[in-house]
Amino acid sequence: MVKGIHHVAFVFKRLDEIVPYFEKLGLEYIGRERFEARGADVVLFRAGEVLIELISPYSDGVVQKFLDSNGEGFFHMAFTVEDLDKQKEIIEGKGLNFKEDKPIEGINWDLMNLQGTPLGLIFQLVVEK
Repeated sequence: MVKGIHHVAFVFKRLDEIVPYFEKLGLEYIGRERFEARGADVVLFRAGEVLIELISPYSDGVVQKFLDSNGEGFFHMAFTVEDLDKQKEIIEGKGLNFKEDKPIEGINWDLMNLQGTPLGLIFQLVVEK
């Protein structure tokens, strides 16, 4: 069962230029991390129960490819679930597919990406570690 929105992610060329805007909005700053597996730097803010994930690539990889193809802006939305394997089975039973067979590691969570989403949008299912 989907419990809610876990995070909404945006991709930018340079985090140092966009982070001050989110600070001025009054969002709770969580921290900055280097996400080696994706070749990206990530800054997290909290807006109520939802995380705002600001991402910028520092090397070639999936984030850089997305930025090159789509430009800056919305990257993906992630939904919180209690059990990734169980939710995957339920969703696949309804005819949707995932890019991964098994969960992959996120910042502080495990995730799975849906494939074939409307308009090519990226949606993830997430479970906190």
